[in-house]
Amino acid sequence: MKKKKRPQSNGMMYWMTGLLVFLGLISWFFYTISHPASPKLPTPLSEASKEILKIQSDDHVRGGSGWRAVLVEYLDFECEACAAYSPLVKQLKDEFKNDITVVTRYFPLAGHKNSMTAATSVEAAGRQGKFFEMQDKLFAEQKKWWEKADPDMSIFVAYAAELGLDMERFTKDVKDPAIAERIKRDLASGTALRVNATPSFFLNGIQISGIRSYQDFSDQVRTEISKTPNP
Repeated sequence: MKKKKRPQSNGMMYWMTGLLVFLGLISWFFYTISHPASPKLPTPLSEASKEILKIQSDDHVRGGSGWRAVLVEYLDFECEACAAYSPLVKQLKDEFKNDITVVTRYFPLAGHKNSMTAATSVEAAGRQGKFFEMQDKLFAEQKKWWEKADPDMSIFVAYAAELGLDMERFTKDVKDPAIAERIKRDLASGTALRVNATPSFFLNGIQISGIRSYQDFSDQVRTEISKTPNP
């Protein structure tokens, strides 16, 4: 009597399928390393965005007036990353001197309860010519006032006194609605530029990112300066 053939085992089929998948992955890997993706280049901004980035008469500006490299920063004083980048921005100013102009703008994040109070204090100090001194003070003392559940203006009043400001004028200015409107104007301009995190930097009309060291920063600034001849 003829014996019936056993159905072929599924094991061989699974093994062949796995082998084909493995060979496909190997092929994809070697293709990828032999055809590297092109680096993503920064996208130049629209003309409307470039208009927003033009220096305004009441912008807070430091550095040279050579205009070869204009760096616009949107920051939040309660942001740890902004405090960390602050020394790098200063170093750029020191290295490139008259060839770089640094513009500082406000961008208080909604999730930071103390950022608007901090910005108000810095703007009020700016009315007495101490914008950058107050900025540096807030970053240096950041861990003493950030993440408070309820903003405490008395902390910033104490900093203003340490800087030797006219305290009567300072306490009056922090209540001035014009200061809040000034900060909101920067916030609106940053929103129009699609800023969604701080710090955000724009160098000669192009948003830059991926800065992991001072070298990364200075290389990009140096490249921009090289594109513009001395006046």
